Amino acid sequence: MKAISTIKDIPTDELVAGGAPLCAGCPGALGLKLALKALGKNTIVINSSGCMTLFTTYPSMPTRVPWLHIAIENAGAAVAGINAALKQLKRRKGVNLLCFVGDGATYDIGFQSLSGAVTRGEDFI
Repeated sequence: MKAISTIKDIPTDELVAGGAPLCAGCPGALGLKLALKALGKNTIVINSSGCMTLFTTYPSMPTRVPWLHIAIENAGAAVAGINAALKQLKRRKGVNLLCFVGDGATYDIGFQSLSGAVTRGEDFI
């Protein structure tokens, strides 16, 4: 992936469309939009339950990348399963796995799952 060195190098592709039922000015939505700009279209988002779950409430799906919504404590386990499946299918190269999770899924109930994934050396952001 080419490094972004200046503002003009930021990709113009929009991987997040309007229409998400989030609070006006939601910093999480902006963070996701910018993360997807940096990571590109070959990204799979793993999202634990939390306020960002509203982002993809049916029938609204404002992302143009795959989105997996899972229970709050399972982000690390989900990323491990996706990693294993992509490796088995020989399709892992060039795919970014983004765990976009909140406080409960990082340092509360989900800490064991994410820390286990890091300890095992799973390839994810």
